[in-house]
Amino acid sequence: MLGGLLLSRARDWLLKYPQRFLSRDMAALRAFIATSAEAEDAENGRIAAQEARTRRIERRILQGAIAAALVFTATALFAGLQYFAADRAKQEAVTERHHAEDQRNQAQITQSLFLVNLSRQQDDPGTAILLALEALPDTAAGVTRPYVPEAELQLDGAWRALRERLVLKGHTAAVRSAAFSPDGKRIVTASFDTTARLWDAESGKQIGEPLSGHEAAVQSAAFSLDGKRIVTASSDTTARLWDAESGKQIGEPLMGHTDAVRSAAFSPDGKRIVTASSDKTARLLRIFPGGTEEIVAVAKAASPRCLTAKQRHQFFLPTVPPSWYIEQEKWPYDTLAWKQWLSSDTLTGKRQPLPSAP
Repeated sequence: MLGGLLLSRARDWLLKYPQRFLSRDMAALRAFIATSAEAEDAENGRIAAQEARTRRIERRILQGAIAAALVFTATALFAGLQYFAADRAKQEAVTERHHAEDQRNQAQITQSLFLVNLSRQQDDPGTAILLALEALPDTAAGVTRPYVPEAELQLDGAWRALRERLVLKGHTAAVRSAAFSPDGKRIVTASFDTTARLWDAESGKQIGEPLSGHEAAVQSAAFSLDGKRIVTASSDTTARLWDAESGKQIGEPLMGHTDAVRSAAFSPDGKRIVTASSDKTARLLRIFPGGTEEIVAVAKAASPRCLTAKQRHQFFLPTVPPSWYIEQEKWPYDTLAWKQWLSSDTLTGKRQPLPSAP
């Protein structure tokens, strides 16, 4: 079959020179050219139809893409509007919360100032302190409120008033010195009225009778480290030891100075006392706990262990150990078996078999 340029030229020749193709010899050529033209026209028609279908498909794809783009744009626009609406609502909520917090803070500040004013009107320092505390933030207790400086100032003043509310009255002359016991529960004072006195540090009340015995002003008084004894120094040139529980004097006055003793203090182990005097000297005095019972008690406490059953037998001592061996948990009587033995003996009143000898 002819096609393309050749077919185009053949068709042009038929149109330009029709007379030349009228003979019988040219009939086959004319038919061949006509068939080739029909075939080419058919092919061109097929191609045109295919292109038309392609264009239709492309238009549909384009229309779909445009529709999708429109849907996406609409969705994005809606989402954007929703986001901005949510963000605006969030900002409004934050603003409202801040406004509410500001109102609450202002109300609490007003309340704090009112509590401060009430605290100032109280005669009782304890109540004044509690009212001032209500007006202040307390992180430890989880209380959050605006800080008001007036409340802290009032709390400080009320606390100072409470701290100074105890007045220890009883001496009849000037008080020369005062000291706490090691546990902080008692106070001892020394006075020019020739006495020292014991006081309850919580209530301010005097404990027992005055420590009387000095013949001149008492210059100082101090507790031993265990709180069981008191030493006083006096212008009568002596220092004296006292039982802190009974208030009784222990032994004889500590003498040696030739002028007023201004102060006296215990060593940390309680076995010595140092004194300072107007005679230009200080003296170091060795003492021992007063009374046999106290000496025994000190020796028991200081003992690191006890005699074993074998040692007791060796020294011809009773097999049954003293109860303080077990009560003070001294080796080798510091076991549960010995505690149970001692408890059963106390409860039943009958001697139980001894635990295995250590």
